[in-house]
Amino acid sequence: ATSVGVGELLASLLIMRRFRPDVAIASAVLVTAITVVAMVPHFTLMTQEPNYTIVLWAVPGVIIGGYMARYIAKAVSLVKLKLIFIGWVLFSALV
Repeated sequence: ATSVGVGELLASLLIMRRFRPDVAIASAVLVTAITVVAMVPHFTLMTQEPNYTIVLWAVPGVIIGGYMARYIAKAVSLVKLKLIFIGWVLFSALV
């Protein structure tokens, strides 16, 4: 997981700087997706074989997550969104 923390840090920073939550989350998802996909050539060169796990899991996960995040960010209040986000960052840090 090459992008662990990249999207979380970006979303946290943008939310703290009072950007709209849906824009902050969408930006974080986009940066995470770019980070993961950008590492494919590196891992392919290191292992001498393509990593199909990224294509099968990460790309659909980013598409589905990005689509769902837009509606979640609009449906939940900013305080609840921040609490959910803090919980997710702590969960991903512990796992």
